[in-house]
Amino acid sequence: MLIGLSGYLTGYDGSFPFSKPGDKYEKTPYIGMRVVSNKENYYYFLYTIQVFLQEIIIQHRDIIFLLGYFSSVDGQQTRGYCKTETRHYKLM
Repeated sequence: MLIGLSGYLTGYDGSFPFSKPGDKYEKTPYIGMRVVSNKENYYYFLYTIQVFLQEIIIQHRDIIFLLGYFSSVDGQQTRGYCKTETRHYKLM
């Protein structure tokens, strides 16, 4: 629908059939339809990447939290000692 609307807005009157690939467009204004199609695919790609990154953050929020919790601040260890059995191990 968007491609048809963009063709209408850019002056395409429906006279060219687009029936087989490789036909010469001659004076058919097809650029508007191609631009809208490319922009639509580009924004869909950006949206997909955004959703993918959000899902990664949601699925791995515990790991991200623990990495931040046990990391050092300005080179000094603030937290991060874990007692296992009778030995003390320093994490990170």
